[in-house]
Amino acid sequence: MKFLAQWLVLQSMLAAGFVAAYFKGVLGLPFAGDNAPVCAIILLMGAVGIGCSALRRWKDVNWLATHVVRIGLLGTVIGLIIAFSVAGAAGNAADVKPLIAQVIAGMYVSLYATLLGIGTNLWLKLNMKLLGNDSEHNLISPKRMKKLMDTAMADCKSGSGSKSVPQSKSAGSSGRSHGA
Repeated sequence: MKFLAQWLVLQSMLAAGFVAAYFKGVLGLPFAGDNAPVCAIILLMGAVGIGCSALRRWKDVNWLATHVVRIGLLGTVIGLIIAFSVAGAAGNAADVKPLIAQVIAGMYVSLYATLLGIGTNLWLKLNMKLLGNDSEHNLISPKRMKKLMDTAMADCKSGSGSKSVPQSKSAGSSGRSHGA
């Protein structure tokens, strides 16, 4: 039940972001151009990833997070090809000037695919880090988090304002071997 509550709070934050984007008038911009199908695929992959996080299928979430960025970059390349193909259609120098505005608009729209891919990747990775239940996906283990929170609460109650943070046993080792 605790996991479900945490998952719902995290996804509510995403929903709030979508509502804010809607009221700012930017929610539909990725779907305004020729890249709309690619952007829809990115959002679908993100939705599937969020569903996988609810089911705690972390390997699937990781796979989706990795590949959604690639789909975003693919959408950008497709959008740039479309934008530059418009410029290539100009017959003479006088025809080029009006087409530059169309090329810029096409580039503008195509970059939304990358933005959407990166944003979806970050959201899925955040789900893995905050909700994942094994050390491979957590930023910090639950035991270590509890110890840090207890120390912070004790500092707040005592008013010491101590900035010391308990170090983990492996904090002193960098993982590198010294020597040639």
